[in-house]
Amino acid sequence: MNFFDEILFKTGLSPENAVGPKVLWIDFRAVFIEGHKGLVKMAPDEISFRLGRRVLSVRGENLKINELTEDEAYVVGKISSVEGLDG
Repeated sequence: MNFFDEILFKTGLSPENAVGPKVLWIDFRAVFIEGHKGLVKMAPDEISFRLGRRVLSVRGENLKINELTEDEAYVVGKISSVEGLDG
Protein backbone atom coordinates (compact mmCIF):
# COMPACT_ATOMS: atom_id res chain seq x y z
CA MET A 1 0.00 0.00 0.00
CA ASN A 2 1.52 3.33 -1.02
CA PHE A 3 1.39 6.52 1.07
CA PHE A 4 -1.69 8.04 -0.58
CA ASP A 5 -3.56 4.71 -0.52
CA GLU A 6 -2.93 4.51 3.22
CA ILE A 7 -4.31 8.04 3.75
CA LEU A 8 -7.38 7.19 1.65
CA PHE A 9 -7.91 4.03 3.68
CA LYS A 10 -7.71 5.95 6.97
CA THR A 11 -10.23 8.53 5.74
CA GLY A 12 -12.64 5.85 4.54
CA LEU A 13 -12.17 6.62 0.84
CA SER A 14 -11.57 3.87 -1.69
CA PRO A 15 -8.19 3.99 -3.48
CA GLU A 16 -9.86 2.41 -6.52
CA ASN A 17 -12.22 5.41 -6.82
CA ALA A 18 -9.64 8.09 -6.02
CA VAL A 19 -8.38 8.79 -9.51
CA GLY A 20 -6.88 12.13 -10.44
CA PRO A 21 -4.43 14.46 -8.76
CA LYS A 22 -3.36 14.25 -5.13
CA VAL A 23 -1.97 17.14 -3.07
CA LEU A 24 -0.20 17.04 0.28
CA TRP A 25 0.51 20.26 2.20
CA ILE A 26 3.22 19.89 4.86
CA ASP A 27 3.73 22.32 7.76
CA PHE A 28 3.26 25.54 5.71
CA ARG A 29 6.69 24.79 4.15
CA ALA A 30 6.09 22.28 1.37
CA VAL A 31 3.46 21.00 -1.05
CA PHE A 32 3.69 17.72 -2.94
CA ILE A 33 1.55 17.43 -6.07
CA GLU A 34 0.98 14.14 -7.87
CA GLY A 35 -0.91 14.02 -11.15
CA HIS A 36 -0.41 17.57 -12.45
CA LYS A 37 -0.67 18.23 -16.18
CA GLY A 38 1.86 21.07 -16.40
CA LEU A 39 3.07 24.34 -14.95
CA VAL A 40 0.76 27.34 -15.48
CA LYS A 41 2.53 30.11 -13.52
CA MET A 42 5.81 30.43 -11.64
CA ALA A 43 6.60 33.47 -9.50
CA PRO A 44 8.16 33.92 -6.04
CA ASP A 45 4.68 34.46 -4.55
CA GLU A 46 2.60 31.98 -6.62
CA ILE A 47 3.17 28.69 -8.44
CA SER A 48 0.23 27.16 -10.31
CA PHE A 49 -0.29 23.80 -11.98
CA ARG A 50 -2.89 22.48 -14.39
CA LEU A 51 -4.97 19.66 -12.88
CA GLY A 52 -7.19 18.62 -15.75
CA ARG A 53 -9.99 21.21 -15.89
CA ARG A 54 -8.81 22.91 -12.70
CA VAL A 55 -5.76 24.86 -11.63
CA LEU A 56 -3.96 24.34 -8.32
CA SER A 57 -2.49 27.58 -6.99
CA VAL A 58 0.17 27.53 -4.25
CA ARG A 59 0.67 31.02 -2.75
CA GLY A 60 3.20 32.32 -0.29
CA GLU A 61 6.70 33.81 -0.10
CA ASN A 62 10.01 32.69 -1.58
CA LEU A 63 8.35 29.79 -3.41
CA LYS A 64 10.55 27.41 -5.39
CA ILE A 65 10.11 24.12 -7.16
CA ASN A 66 12.57 21.63 -5.67
CA GLU A 67 11.70 18.95 -8.20
CA LEU A 68 9.44 18.79 -11.24
CA THR A 69 8.67 15.67 -13.25
CA GLU A 70 6.05 15.02 -15.90
CA ASP A 71 3.38 14.40 -13.23
CA GLU A 72 4.90 15.26 -9.81
CA ALA A 73 6.09 18.51 -8.25
CA TYR A 74 7.61 19.55 -4.94
CA VAL A 75 7.06 23.22 -4.01
CA VAL A 76 8.85 24.71 -0.99
CA GLY A 77 8.80 28.12 0.70
CA LYS A 78 6.64 29.98 3.21
CA ILE A 79 3.24 28.71 2.05
CA SER A 80 0.15 30.72 2.94
CA SER A 81 -2.51 28.95 0.83
CA VAL A 82 -3.21 26.09 -1.54
CA GLU A 83 -6.34 26.52 -3.63
CA GLY A 84 -8.07 24.65 -6.45
CA LEU A 85 -9.55 27.04 -9.01
CA ASP A 86 -11.74 26.52 -12.03
CA GLY A 87 -9.45 26.88 -14.98
